Amino acid sequence: MQNYRIPLSEISPSGKDMTLDDPAIWQGPLAEFRMDCRIIDPLKAELGIMPLEGGYLVRGSITGTVVLPCNRCAEDVTVTVDSHFENFEETAAEPEDEEAATTGEDLLESRVVVENGVSYLDLGAICWEEFVLALP
Repeated sequence: MQNYRIPLSEISPSGKDMTLDDPAIWQGPLAEFRMDCRIIDPLKAELGIMPLEGGYLVRGSITGTVVLPCNRCAEDVTVTVDSHFENFEETAAEPEDEEAATTGEDLLESRVVVENGVSYLDLGAICWEEFVLALP
């Protein structure tokens, strides 16, 4: 999957608004997961990111048009995507004990990742997940 990460240090205390309209955000994962879905009207994600205690609030919308095969009749169906979402992405927390650290019991799935000592918010993963959830 293409990498669309933003360093957390680039998000001001008043928040940050972003628009993601690169076709690779959607086409890469569609090919990777072998989804029979064609984009006919470009997909666009508009995001607002607000830092809060313990994480980041991500509000946004995804719009566009795709063609999917109908599971009942196998004919192509045009689907207009107009999805609005709100997610709270927690910052990575340290596990409380060593056993939890090795088993991953206390780890929450988060779109906040640390790479080479820098924390990033993975916007591509958030957009992809919300796009898939918006499909019928």
